[in-house]
Amino acid sequence: MTKNTTIIFLRKLGLSSKEYSLKNITRIGKKRATTGWWVRITNEDMKCSKTFYDANYDGPLAAFQAAVKYRDVQPKNIKSNTGYEFISITVKDMIYPTLKVTLKPFEKAFTIRANGYKHALRLAIDFRNKKMKLPPEDDKILNLEKGLNYLEEHLDPKIYDIVISKTKADI
Repeated sequence: MTKNTTIIFLRKLGLSSKEYSLKNITRIGKKRATTGWWVRITNEDMKCSKTFYDANYDGPLAAFQAAVKYRDVQPKNIKSNTGYEFISITVKDMIYPTLKVTLKPFEKAFTIRANGYKHALRLAIDFRNKKMKLPPEDDKILNLEKGLNYLEEHLDPKIYDIVISKTKADI
């Protein structure tokens, strides 16, 4: 089914597509025995797919709710070069590295060149956790390796040395 057909079907069930996200969920089938909801999640860490047939639940509404519940308990898509969800490194002209928190509608950047990587990462995580109403993370278990590897590959070597010296001073 197309996305519009799925939205129309949700309306018939008395649900709003604004209230329930259809991300990674598709309505499938045309015959009664094979109709249901298909959940597909693909990211760096995992690929999973599961079908929720209407016949196995108490109709399409119950199958949809089971599909939403299944989707929501799966690990989130971490397409991040830092290893932290919603936080990624951007490098402009191999000179100006920043950590950017992209958490709609909130967005904020923290400069790595001025702060050092560890301090900028700490600021970005604190900002993200505050906006998501999550508890603060322990500084002792910060994962710096993935982000530092990315910076080494994408930064001018002189700038990378500056970042490393500020990061080591912060450790």
